[in-house]
Amino acid sequence: MMSQMQPQEGAATETQKNEINEQLSVIYANMAACHLKKHTYERAIDVCNKALKFNAKNTKATFRRGQAKLALGDLTGAETDFESLGEGGKHLASCSLFSSCCCCCSEDSESMNLTGLIIFVPWGC
Repeated sequence: MMSQMQPQEGAATETQKNEINEQLSVIYANMAACHLKKHTYERAIDVCNKALKFNAKNTKATFRRGQAKLALGDLTGAETDFESLGEGGKHLASCSLFSSCCCCCSEDSESMNLTGLIIFVPWGC
């Protein structure tokens, strides 16, 4: 167990580099989720870009970048990100759009009731 924690001699193998890149991509995508919750959308886009640099196929990073762009009013950029996810991305985009319309008002009780109604939207969001 301790030997795993010791620095290794020489350069990392290709497999190790791929694993490191995958883990960094996941970490940055998770950071983006935190920035979305904090409403720091520009920073969310930055860390999503970093996540995608390490793994261009990271769907969570692409989706979260789309959410951040949508929140900033960049509809074209958000649409591009959501469409790159395929048919499932379009469904998630519609859910995200609906969610962003209602979450800004979720502090008062009327809006919380409205947010509860989203569950019954025909799209299945």
